[in-house]
Amino acid sequence: MTQTVRVLVQHCDALTHSGLVAAVKANKSLASISAPTEDSCDLRAFAEEERVDVLIADYVGAMEFVATRQRGMSFELPRVMIVTANDREAQIRNAMMAGVMGYLIVDCPLHEVTSAILTLAGGRCYLGQQVSQRVAESFMIDPLTAREQEVLRLLSGGLCNKDISRQLGISLGTTKSHMRSIFEKLKVESRTQALVTAVRHGILDGSAGEDTLAGPARASVGTSPAPRAPSRRLAEERV
Repeated sequence: MTQTVRVLVQHCDALTHSGLVAAVKANKSLASISAPTEDSCDLRAFAEEERVDVLIADYVGAMEFVATRQRGMSFELPRVMIVTANDREAQIRNAMMAGVMGYLIVDCPLHEVTSAILTLAGGRCYLGQQVSQRVAESFMIDPLTAREQEVLRLLSGGLCNKDISRQLGISLGTTKSHMRSIFEKLKVESRTQALVTAVRHGILDGSAGEDTLAGPARASVGTSPAPRAPSRRLAEERV
């Protein structure tokens, strides 16, 4: 007889949390475990006591949980899966490197949720279709040179070409040449698109989780504030 997979859902967004619990309960191979609602609840101890196989959480909650392994946890950590609106390749990579084994986007099909749970329970990793596509796209981008990264960083601070040239001590023509190269490598046509793409792929730092857009306020994990979008004048400035 197949052993039932014990699943604990802890998501910051109430609607997403309810949907995930419903998906778990709808599958006879899965058992939904309810954690105490008290803020003082020690989730690590609860997971150990209840022998949880898979923990499903938002980005921040999952990252906080896997980090507890570095603080001397004595029991085998449940396999952790993130369900989030955050599809940035850099954050996906950070999560998997931290020990997260599953990653889904919130609007994924319900059958993907159960497939992911069963895959994790079997000891394997699972990336949703949208997540796999995002990771694959990252291999299609040519790496920026150190100077191009400097130019992009200054652009994210709102500087125009002349200011970037002055800051780096290079000619305006050289700055424009770097801009053209950045656009070609990132496959974009505007400064705003360049910044968005750079954040998505981890070339520039951005906010960690987007779960906060739909749920209670949560702190970002190990990232810097998102770069400022260029002003309309800068966005329209020719390369």
